[in-house]
Amino acid sequence: MRRERLLLAIDTVSPATEVRLLGNGGIRERVVGEEGGGVFSRRGKDVAPLVADLLRRSGLELTEIAGVAVTIGPGSYTGIRVGVAAVQGLFFGTDVSVYPLSTFALLEEVLEREKAGEGTVAVQTRRNEWAVRKEGQVKIIEGGEWSRELREPVAVLGTVPEHFSGRWFSGNNRLLDGVGRVIESRALLPSKAAELEPWYVGDCYAISRRLGEER
Repeated sequence: MRRERLLLAIDTVSPATEVRLLGNGGIRERVVGEEGGGVFSRRGKDVAPLVADLLRRSGLELTEIAGVAVTIGPGSYTGIRVGVAAVQGLFFGTDVSVYPLSTFALLEEVLEREKAGEGTVAVQTRRNEWAVRKEGQVKIIEGGEWSRELREPVAVLGTVPEHFSGRWFSGNNRLLDGVGRVIESRALLPSKAAELEPWYVGDCYAISRRLGEER
């Protein structure tokens, strides 16, 4: 009998840190940390205890994990750094396949699941700064100016400005719903934990090209 391939999925850029265990049949287990003050909070970002709890509930050992997918940004600096550091700490020097997940790609999957068509994805990177991607082009915009200009479906990670009256969908703590689809549709190639790199705002252009994300 073929052994089930188990994938650990980690999201540290949403308001609450989340880890999921995915098998051939979909989600086997999930653990969500405490939400503490939005996407910029340091509270509840610890990943290792959540992974340990997930494995305990599933009756598994860390050595039984075949692959791990983690959100690398763009997003809050703290969240990105914590996620990358956790994966490197847990899997450094192992043969576990590591899949870097772009927040942009996961938000585009939110639009796909909502059957909203092609639109814009926006990630709050600082309290007054957004990384926005539309038609493959990335812009860094301060304040809520992006929301005044858009008149099409938008998938958002962060706090939506009150004055935005357009059609939007929240990606907060929904990013991992699209993990399998992103890995498959984007043909992501696995790497090793030591090679994992965070995607900070200043790296948006270079890393999007390297991941084959620009359309």
